[in-house]
Amino acid sequence: EEIFADEKPLVDERQKAEELAIKKLKSMINLPVLKSKTRLYGILSRRGFSYEVIKETIDKLFKKE
Repeated sequence: EEIFADEKPLVDERQKAEELAIKKLKSMINLPVLKSKTRLYGILSRRGFSYEVIKETIDKLFKKE
């Protein structure tokens, strides 16, 4: 039961990270991809998201290229 109890907040954290990243990406549309990824990493890490969540979020958003 403990494993499943910890899973829900992680899903919420990933969703919040993705929503914030999408919002911030709109202002970075003319930047090179690497610079956008670097800035997003900084923004998300300053907001307290874990490395795992940040990496998954950035990979998901830039997968479409």
